[in-house]
Amino acid sequence: MGRGKKMNNIGTLREVKKCIIFALNKKTILIFITMSKKDNFIQHINEGYTSKGESLILGAAILEGEPIGETQVKIPLKTLNRHGLIAGATGTGKTKTIQVLSEQLSSFGIPVLMMDIKGDFSGIAQPGEEKPFITERHAKINIP
Repeated sequence: MGRGKKMNNIGTLREVKKCIIFALNKKTILIFITMSKKDNFIQHINEGYTSKGESLILGAAILEGEPIGETQVKIPLKTLNRHGLIAGATGTGKTKTIQVLSEQLSSFGIPVLMMDIKGDFSGIAQPGEEKPFITERHAKINIP
């Protein structure tokens, strides 16, 4: 958008640094504050995941291939009294999602029953190893 660009014979539009000034006529001026793509994304995600009460943290939203630590994806605890389904193709994170959900539910004192036909969770109660790529990811998404 250029300075003083005519818009549909209604008025003029000027972009000045982080503001858009739209002049309808000499007496009426509307000012809109513009946000960067990242700021807009953060605001949008955080508004969508705001709720009252405690929540489980599933991770963070991703923008252009990078996790954004200020955008935690959450599920309110009060909504977890319903049935759920986690489905997806091989390698899409179904097992890890169930593991994260069950660990967080347990941390809130909520009992978890998992049906594990394949045995993917047979060692879930055993202490795990700290992996550098997991530690790095947690730092990026602000999870201790």
